[in-house]
Amino acid sequence: MGKSKNSIESDENNGLNVVVVEGVVKQEPTLRELGDGEFVREFIVATYLDGRQVKTPVVCREALGASLGAGDEVTIVGHVHMRFFATGGRVTSRTEVVAKQVFGARARSARTKALSGVIQVLEGL
Repeated sequence: MGKSKNSIESDENNGLNVVVVEGVVKQEPTLRELGDGEFVREFIVATYLDGRQVKTPVVCREALGASLGAGDEVTIVGHVHMRFFATGGRVTSRTEVVAKQVFGARARSARTKALSGVIQVLEGL
């Protein structure tokens, strides 16, 4: 069976890149059009680490984050990615979380199932 776009699996040859972020959407998500005409949704998730607010940039397929708004509690499961782009004649980079799964506060059962899958992958390392 092939990998699902939404699955979290380790690759023995290439390691594991998985991240779980749980926090609050800081501002209204924005849409960005990619070169191939596909749209992605970008937003910031705020969490707290050692009493300090940490803001994490997140990007996901347009439909995945369609119902998100500022102030929503979310759990994101995905991977870390660094992308490079040209702006003002210079190459710039941005590190962000690419969400494979997005859960609102009410999706407890689905979130628990997804996090159990992440734990299984980690235990198998």
